[in-house]
Amino acid sequence: MRHEQHLPAVMKREWLLVNGMGGYVMGDDHGACTRTRHYLLAAPVRPPLQRAAFVRTLTETILTDNGWLPLREMCRLHYENRRGLPVFVYESNHFTLLKHLWMADHFHGVFIRYELQRGELPVEIRLMPCLDFRDLETETALSEFYTVRRSELGADIYADVNDKPLRIAASPATGYVPVNRWHEIFLEDESGTPQRYEVYLPFVFEHELAVGRTLTVMLAHDGPESWEAEAARHETPAPLLFASEEAQALSRAEGLPHLAAGAHAFLIRRPTILSLDNTTLLAGYPNLADSGREAMLALPGLLIAAGEFERAKQVFSIFLKHVHHGLIPNYFSKRPESPNYDSIDATLWLFVALYEYWQASRDLKFLEENYSFLLEMLNCHLRSLTPGIKFEAKTGFLYALETQRAMTWMNGRLGNWLATPRSAFAVEVQALWHNTLCIMAEFSHLLGKETGESKCRELAAQVEMNLSRSFAVPATDLIYDSLPEQLMYEGKESIFPAGDDTLRPNAVIAVGLPFTAFSAVQIRALVDLALRWLITPFGLRTLAPDHPAYCGQCWGPAKHRVSAQHNGAAHPWLIVPFVRAYLRVYHDRDFLRGLFAPLFEGRNSPCDGFIAQMYDGDSPHAPAGAPAFAASSGAVLQAWEMLKE
Repeated sequence: MRHEQHLPAVMKREWLLVNGMGGYVMGDDHGACTRTRHYLLAAPVRPPLQRAAFVRTLTETILTDNGWLPLREMCRLHYENRRGLPVFVYESNHFTLLKHLWMADHFHGVFIRYELQRGELPVEIRLMPCLDFRDLETETALSEFYTVRRSELGADIYADVNDKPLRIAASPATGYVPVNRWHEIFLEDESGTPQRYEVYLPFVFEHELAVGRTLTVMLAHDGPESWEAEAARHETPAPLLFASEEAQALSRAEGLPHLAAGAHAFLIRRPTILSLDNTTLLAGYPNLADSGREAMLALPGLLIAAGEFERAKQVFSIFLKHVHHGLIPNYFSKRPESPNYDSIDATLWLFVALYEYWQASRDLKFLEENYSFLLEMLNCHLRSLTPGIKFEAKTGFLYALETQRAMTWMNGRLGNWLATPRSAFAVEVQALWHNTLCIMAEFSHLLGKETGESKCRELAAQVEMNLSRSFAVPATDLIYDSLPEQLMYEGKESIFPAGDDTLRPNAVIAVGLPFTAFSAVQIRALVDLALRWLITPFGLRTLAPDHPAYCGQCWGPAKHRVSAQHNGAAHPWLIVPFVRAYLRVYHDRDFLRGLFAPLFEGRNSPCDGFIAQMYDGDSPHAPAGAPAFAASSGAVLQAWEMLKE
């Protein structure tokens, strides 16, 4: 059960700044560091994406008649997001102080600027960095000892004298008072439990701020020694990254401006073992890597709908460069290690995303350049050369050889325990496989590849027939979620034993892809059932609330959170297949716009300009998981495009 004393912290809005290199800054609208994921600077210090945190927060105090008092406690605080940048306005009876933050876009640094906008007298301000050098993957402290070397405008701080320093500087020059002590703080973790941390306090900046004057502080991992011009260059945010007409239309759409503008946050430059210059899509923040499935789900909304075809091709390319036995990476490692390939559907989502790309761009050249390679990927599946995945020739289906590997998108696990064990033949996997064959038939036709077209259409017809027949729940218009591995053969036909008829959104995915094997009657029945049991204002539940295994809240101990992820949590990305399925049998776009208005308008968003990974299945649908998730943001943008008249 969720503890009431933790609710206020959870419901605070968060903000996120990124630099296009995997570095980020994150905090909340109270101007405080309250959660374990909040850092004033985190950056990938070792290639390719091994992040470390450096600074928790910057404590701010003001000199008053009663001594030094915390700025937040003596002022009324107003927070706003200005074109993606967090701005804090502190007001007291005697002064108004404005603070805003921004990041550089080609080194790992954050700038914090203070400006006294109103005041009878100058204000004395103290700023004290709270350091916590920490490996974000292992959550271990990187040092218990720090070396502080004074510089002209601040100090360079080392956890190891052989590593690059954290550079802290202020402009104009300020008073510098050494502190050199440790301080205990408590931060709330994902379960809502306070966790104890010790931060190192190296020194204090002291400065007298007059009306109309500013003080700028830089925190940077190995930042430049001369940085004032750099700060001025980045203070005003660049125009919307995506300059195409489609992107500008998205940004002007009511409720979507910040969401469209924030799409660039997931795009980063990252080295791999095959190439140093790549563009990829991160799955999300604060500390996720790039994942094949999430990238392909996000691409249509984040890039293709915005007309950013060159960037879309760059993202396709990094995954195609790393194909292994017909599979794109499930996810890239943050360390210099080979990618993980434990996904049966990530590669199939690639074909769907490529089809969306073709539909929007009509870029035949890109298809021609990659056709032979795509065909070879297909052949790897047909020859069962894909690790952990087998092609079943009698039905034309794909299935995972080891169910303990959790290779579908419902892959939540804790150690060896699987939160959502599923039978071998998952309905959305077969539907994605059917789409892959249909898409390759279309591509073959476009490129005049008659042999490839004929073979793909033959296979697609086989899968379509068996999919519509084998997954139909007898005496109903419903669809099984999955079927067991065991086959019973009667002559040349294969008949499955009874499948799992649990109501999950996987059947919605199956009827909500570009090509479908199911009838309009089946689609309508499933859409109606989803409207009754699965739909929330923030996406589709992963399990119907009347099921004994349903978990309506993504809060509490780790096992409960993992279980809830695919046994009740509502996922925003699922609105795309639902919208497509709904429009196949109904035509009320206004109804869908109203149904998902909270998502389109950014309500309950935990982080300005972004959509969370998931939401509680229970009302009021608190956000959970990553506060900024690429597939969620992409889906909302894609659905908005689909609902245009």
